[in-house]
Amino acid sequence: MICFICAMEKEIRPLLDRFSYQEESFGKVSRVYHVSGSGKEFLVVVSGIGKCFAASALSAVLARYGKQIEAVVNVGVGGSLVPEQAGLKSAILGSGYLQHDLDTSPIGDPVAMISGINIIEIPGAREILNQAEEVCQELGYSCKEGKIASGDQFIASEPQKESILERFPSVISIDMESAAFAQIAYCYEKPFASVRFVSDTGHGGEYEMYFPECQKRLTEFVCAYLNKNA
Repeated sequence: MICFICAMEKEIRPLLDRFSYQEESFGKVSRVYHVSGSGKEFLVVVSGIGKCFAASALSAVLARYGKQIEAVVNVGVGGSLVPEQAGLKSAILGSGYLQHDLDTSPIGDPVAMISGINIIEIPGAREILNQAEEVCQELGYSCKEGKIASGDQFIASEPQKESILERFPSVISIDMESAAFAQIAYCYEKPFASVRFVSDTGHGGEYEMYFPECQKRLTEFVCAYLNKNA
């Protein structure tokens, strides 16, 4: 069974409206939808925004349903740091994940290293990335594979973008949850990858303008991905 996880209800609502489901709550914010329809059964998890909600929601789901879950796929919207490579409405396929606001360097660690597992960048699962690229090509969506940096900040200015790129020049995308999802999936030894549709490039007003189209593409992507894994 595939577990799709996103931060916001509005990202995934059009998809849920296409299927029948049973809803389960995890705490005050996170929700799990047990979805069935067209011969498919899968989970949709809405975590809440930010790394804490992301980590707690996926931890709870994997602790309860881990034996049934074959892979975790994060879907949602995100920002592009390099618009010439990943433009508005395109899909970014996360090949690696790091936390741009994680820093224990004052005690001798490399910047962004995750203490306990002692790695900076968690890789995306190759099989999921390959399938995601195939789906995007079939749907006619531009897509770009690259590294995603997550932090508890909505990045909406050039100085913020430049600061992240200065520290992590290989990153092409930013969001607030992917790296936290990746960290938990890594610890539970579950294949993971993130597919984020670009709703903004760090300029004010873009998110509101492009979110509806990204939401539509996200829905079509998940349906096509499910058909490929039927």
